[in-house]
Amino acid sequence: MTIDATARFENIEASLRAYVDTSLVTGQSMTIDRGHVTEDSSGWTEWVQPRLISVTRRKYHRQVDSTHRGSTVFALFSLNIFLKTADSTNAYRLYELRDLVAQYFTINQAINLVDYAGESATVGTLVVDEIVTDREIPSPSPEHIAQWNITVSLRWLEKI
Repeated sequence: MTIDATARFENIEASLRAYVDTSLVTGQSMTIDRGHVTEDSSGWTEWVQPRLISVTRRKYHRQVDSTHRGSTVFALFSLNIFLKTADSTNAYRLYELRDLVAQYFTINQAINLVDYAGESATVGTLVVDEIVTDREIPSPSPEHIAQWNITVSLRWLEKI
C-alpha cells in the first residue's frame, strides 16, 4: 500500500517551502535560511529560518471519503526571525520583521497542500490552527543578533 499524498511529509515540507517563498521571498524580499551555510550567509543582516518541527498529535476519523479512513494531523511550524542589530539603524526593525512574517501565519490561514511527489496537484489544505508562541528571544549573543520566534500549530487531513 502506498502512502497517500496527504500523508507524505515530503509534500508538507515542500508546500510550506513554496508558501514561504511566495509570501516572504517574493512578496517581502526577505532572506530565508534553509539550514545550509553558504558564503553569502555571513553578510546577512536579517533573515528568517522556517522549520517544520514535529507532529504533536493525530485525531483519527473512521471515514474521510468513500474509500479512505484518515486523521487530522497537528504539527508545529516555527519561524525564527533574526536581525543583526549592529547593522540596523531602526530601533523597531525586529518588530517590523515580525509583523511582515506574522501577517502570513494568522489563525485559519489556508496553505495549499500540493502533491510534489506525484502529479503536482493540490490535494488538501494546511491550516494555521493556533499561534503557539509569538515572542522575542533574549540573546546574550556577542554578535548582537536579535531574535523573534513565531511558532504555529498547523492542521491538515491525512488520508490513510
